[in-house]
Amino acid sequence: MAKKRKETNYRLVVYPDSWRKDDSYACEELKKDIERHVDGFSNIEINSDTIHYCEFCKTEWSDEEMNDGDVGACCKRDAESVEELHRLAQKKAEKK
Repeated sequence: MAKKRKETNYRLVVYPDSWRKDDSYACEELKKDIERHVDGFSNIEINSDTIHYCEFCKTEWSDEEMNDGDVGACCKRDAESVEELHRLAQKKAEKK
């Protein structure tokens, strides 16, 4: 018996113009426009990707690629921040 292929679960993906400041707002506006002007759909969902990044150097966060030794930090400022958090936690534990 030969392998067959069947395509299912078709959907239309619409991306907002990249010039817009706030993509979530652009998606909401496009959703309203589609609901107002288009027939023949059952649901419209707005989805997004989540990207974690370093608050200091703005590079994408990766737990596998730590650059500043064993501290578990992304960059020098992040390493300093992590060290400060460790110091504060240690002081708090000593008070108990």
